[in-house]
Amino acid sequence: MAAFYIVAYGAISLPAVAAGFVVHRLGAAATFQIFGAGIVVVSVGTLLPAVARHRARKRAADVTTPAGLRSTADAQATGSGVEPGGFQGFRQG
Repeated sequence: MAAFYIVAYGAISLPAVAAGFVVHRLGAAATFQIFGAGIVVVSVGTLLPAVARHRARKRAADVTTPAGLRSTADAQATGSGVEPGGFQGFRQG
């Protein structure tokens, strides 16, 4: 868990410190525009793989649901082994 906090702190503080060094050369307005553009680029760069992963999981769930069953609740009622979310894995217990 400590590694998460270190990465999160670095992700927040390092760009802010860098902006602090650059603000003397470019001015506050230009620095904030560049800083904001960087945030947009990182956000879009994170969003695109997340959307692709979500679509892939949705397609996989559609494929693993047996034909004729409308939901995972129907699959569980018939004992087909489909877990919630479409995962057909090992059951603990």
